[in-house]
Amino acid sequence: MLKNTALEIRIKALTDVLKERALQDKQWGVQDRDWGTWLLILQEETGEFSKACLESKYGGDKKKIGEELVQVCAVALAMLECWNRTVAKNRGKNQ
Repeated sequence: MLKNTALEIRIKALTDVLKERALQDKQWGVQDRDWGTWLLILQEETGEFSKACLESKYGGDKKKIGEELVQVCAVALAMLECWNRTVAKNRGKNQ
């Protein structure tokens, strides 16, 4: 039973993001993109988050804020995964 401790809230947030990442991987596969493309994707997602915030202020569905924020975090995580794959591939090349 959740008591909404800081750790439980963090676990829920991370679980939500990981579920979204799994959906993204299923839809798009592994994404190794250039940083300009990643930035555009992230900006598109932050734009949807901003839109949800604005719409909720004027009677829109407040749940959309959380949903969009999960997508922002999931894209940022995908970017970090791409970075880590790039670092792993290049390990030892500059030595």
